[in-house]
Amino acid sequence: MENPTTQSLITSTEKEILKSIQSGLTSNQIAALRGCSAKTVEKHRSNIIKKLHLKPTNNALLLWCIETKI
Repeated sequence: MENPTTQSLITSTEKEILKSIQSGLTSNQIAALRGCSAKTVEKHRSNIIKKLHLKPTNNALLLWCIETKI
């Protein structure tokens, strides 16, 4: 279940990106699906990492998704 605090921090777009990350999609694949650039997706990833106070590692967001069952 999602942490209530997290719900207020993460935007709907960021939640969609997190779900795509959890599905195993790369930034390029997410960008293609969303009709934006990979750089935009990377910015969203960076913003999420900052909001959640995660270490900026390659798997930080995926591990967070698994742990919180988003």
